[in-house]
Amino acid sequence: MDRDLRVVAWNPRYVELFALPADFLYVGRAIKDVLKCNAERAQRQEGIGLFVERRLAHLRMGQPHHTERRLHDGRVLEIHGLAMPGGGYVTSYSDITEHKQTAEALRLSNDQLEQRVQQRTQELAKTNAELAVAKQKAEQADADKTRFLAAASHDLVQPLNAAQLFAGALGEKLVAQDERALLEQLNQSLHSTEDLLKTLLDLSKLDAGVLQPQREAVSLSRVLKPLRDQFAATARQQHLQLRVQETAVWVQTDPRMLQRILQNLISNAIRYTANGRVHVGVRRLDGKIRIEVHDTGIGIAAEQQQRIFDEFHRLHDPAISGVPGHGLGLAISQRLARALHSAINVQSLPGRGSCFSVIVDRTAPLAGDQEPTPPSSGSHPFIGLQVLCLDNEPAMLSGLSSLLSSWGCQVTTARDRQEFLLAAKMKPHIVLADYQLDHEDNGLAVWSQLAEPRPPLIVLSANRDASVREAVLRAGGDYLAKPVKPLALRGLLQRLRSSVEDTIPESAENAS
Repeated sequence: MDRDLRVVAWNPRYVELFALPADFLYVGRAIKDVLKCNAERAQRQEGIGLFVERRLAHLRMGQPHHTERRLHDGRVLEIHGLAMPGGGYVTSYSDITEHKQTAEALRLSNDQLEQRVQQRTQELAKTNAELAVAKQKAEQADADKTRFLAAASHDLVQPLNAAQLFAGALGEKLVAQDERALLEQLNQSLHSTEDLLKTLLDLSKLDAGVLQPQREAVSLSRVLKPLRDQFAATARQQHLQLRVQETAVWVQTDPRMLQRILQNLISNAIRYTANGRVHVGVRRLDGKIRIEVHDTGIGIAAEQQQRIFDEFHRLHDPAISGVPGHGLGLAISQRLARALHSAINVQSLPGRGSCFSVIVDRTAPLAGDQEPTPPSSGSHPFIGLQVLCLDNEPAMLSGLSSLLSSWGCQVTTARDRQEFLLAAKMKPHIVLADYQLDHEDNGLAVWSQLAEPRPPLIVLSANRDASVREAVLRAGGDYLAKPVKPLALRGLLQRLRSSVEDTIPESAENAS
């Protein structure tokens, strides 16, 4: 268009885009007519006259123009307008419909993607919440299992503890060597049962993540010697040669866990060896000690050597069809070894035998360490010492009474708070009390009811929770875990006796 805003030139594509009649455009036609025609075809809502006047004002001022316009048939045009140097105006039109459609499709795709991301995020958050709830339930189940096993262990330990106390009392009466040998085997069996119960509880604590190994420097002979004594009779009965290597090395480990591992390995070796020998050897490595259990048993095929550590998995071999067992020993041992940051290795050939081994850290011996020496049979170091025993289990009271009486103590027993407070009027020198009593009562609370000065307190309990031990120690008492070892009880009584010595009658002192 020229400076008077009249049409000067156009191309056929312009006519095609706006679908103008063939004779509508001609040189000199006012652009106002063209704008009005296009506005009517576009059905503009703001008013045709107002639109035309605004566009004419832009053209007269020669202002650059850039816009997009959607036509009545849905097409989209991009419009650029510029003033010419000598006056007049030129406008170009580009059909960008396909580009806009592509952009709109991309926008919708992005919107859908955002919606999917948001949906997946919500689903993930929901899954995470469900996992958190499941984890909490699993942890609660582990805690409940641990509490259940602790309670069950308490009930099982009570008769076991009574048996150990009776055995201790019997040891004070036996003199013949063969009788004391039988008693020693009985004690070994009781200690093995005690270890099994402890391990059951410890494994539940391992699963719950609340049990950590208690590492200490220990002579390896202290771990191996009881195992040799424990399995000697069984090996003889099966006509097997059992040899446990003598050693002076020391290791840094949890002795109870290590002994439980080796106990399972030796037990399996004897169980699955029909003839020949079982040998427990010790090899020195670089800063380590490898303990090996060799046997001449049935052996294990290579494809089975990892599966045997699965719970409840047993070898399918006719040679062991009648051998008792549930397939738990190796699974338990492997988990205990992992808790010690070790592992159980196996080398085996079918028909030739097997070698199971575990590696522990080597350490220097402790200076001045000595094995405890049991007191001589028939000694009566506590004549005149009055001891009041509180326990809700009759067998436990009977066992305590027998053991303490064999040491010369004057023993009074009570089964509940009422009997205890009545017996306490006799002013006992020392009180031995079970922690867990009937009717949710406990020995510490009962003892606390006594008037000052109270007699020294020894709490005997199968509850190994640290809070129980700490509560007893805070109250000024001493704590012994059940099953109570007679030697440990005797040593504690010896220490406490000195604190009450002035209250023991002189005749009893002279007699002792």
